Amino acid sequence: MVGAGQLFYSMHINNRLYDQVREQVKSVEWKIDQASWLPQCFPPGEALCSAAFGAAGIEGLQLVFYPSGYCGATEGFCSLFLSAPAGAFVKCVLYAGKERRDANHIFERPGAFGRTNFCQFDSCVEDGSILIRLEVLEAHQDVVCKVASAVPKPGEMRSLSQLEGVVSGPVQSAVKLRRQGHTLE
Repeated sequence: MVGAGQLFYSMHINNRLYDQVREQVKSVEWKIDQASWLPQCFPPGEALCSAAFGAAGIEGLQLVFYPSGYCGATEGFCSLFLSAPAGAFVKCVLYAGKERRDANHIFERPGAFGRTNFCQFDSCVEDGSILIRLEVLEAHQDVVCKVASAVPKPGEMRSLSQLEGVVSGPVQSAVKLRRQGHTLE
């Protein structure tokens, strides 16, 4: 028999280290060519999705673009969303061409957040393409995952707290960053 529990893991971006980690991805661009065909190929409610990517320390992000709008969008408008894993907090700016919208969301569950009426489709097309961009201003992720352990066997020497992984005090850790052969602490 297996007993279930929860493991809480918290990962925060420390903006005080910004100068040391400037190379960290904070902006992602996705160019979609042949934009004039998109409304015909993607009717309302059908999306184009970027490849999954990581930015600002959060993995599993994805841009979701509806050329003809998500369900309930005004005719002629496109929709743009950021999909993120559970526990992510993202304060960002979403762009479609020159159109810009601020977004700030806590993802309690995996899902997407953005604008159903992001902008008129034609206003985000430039030179036959659409440049979708995400600019992350602030982000962190709290990860909660299910863990399981075997039920104690007769004669087990560990305490129930040890078996369940209960920690009696803070867990100490250190972060080391490497850049071009240098170690930053």
